[in-house]
Amino acid sequence: MVTLVKLLFVVQINDLAVSGAKPLYLTLSLIIEAGMLMSDLTKIIESVRDTANSAGIKIVAGDTKVVGKGEADQLFINTAGVGVIEHTSVSIKNVRPGQKVILSGYIGNHSIHLLSIREGLGFERNILSDCAPLNHLIKEITSIFPAEKIASMRDVTRGGLSAVLHEHARAANSEIRCVRASLPIQTEAAMAANMLGVDVINLANEGCLCLFVEPDIADEVLNHLHANSLGKKAAIIGEVIAAHQPKVCMVESDGTLKTIEELYGAELPRLC
Repeated sequence: MVTLVKLLFVVQINDLAVSGAKPLYLTLSLIIEAGMLMSDLTKIIESVRDTANSAGIKIVAGDTKVVGKGEADQLFINTAGVGVIEHTSVSIKNVRPGQKVILSGYIGNHSIHLLSIREGLGFERNILSDCAPLNHLIKEITSIFPAEKIASMRDVTRGGLSAVLHEHARAANSEIRCVRASLPIQTEAAMAANMLGVDVINLANEGCLCLFVEPDIADEVLNHLHANSLGKKAAIIGEVIAAHQPKVCMVESDGTLKTIEELYGAELPRLC
């Protein structure tokens, strides 16, 4: 539960940061089931405090309600975030052919970690969730490079990398072509996904940043990401290509070009 509470706060922080805003304040509202252990609640509040401190934000408002036994699954949490727009140039509307696509780290780990905990699969010991606030990393990148060089940013959450790529392909009316071998995927995560019968590119993440940047700064952006603890596994995974209609393609390990269909419905239970 502590991991999920941290996830809730990270979602708010990262959603603000990738939109070009500086996250400043969060609210915290709790609906607590009667009988919940005070020790569990203490751990949760401490996790909230630590996450807020690490992201440099303040919790400024909230509310607490207690409901009867059986009326809540121990604890319901609601948050809202407020930030100040600092980079108005960051927009999906700026994506165009020629730009490079960069991922800041592993994909798939978060979903597999939580699924393993839920189902008792044992993967969670070797496949850790990537859940982390990205605002400091984003601030570092956007303060170094000219605003017009960074077209768009997205945190790779629900729907995974595939959802992010399809969204941007539609916005640019272009093809986004990636190379499977370039995707940063932990070996254990790839094995677990294969066993579960899911594709890693459809799995949710909570500490992975996808950037669309001009080609002349792509290598330099990658170097700066590698210097940050949250970007050590960063990689250039593909590029935006002119096309007659939007689509996402993957160059597979055998060299064949495969069209990636957009996932409809839920491949996995909702995790974020």
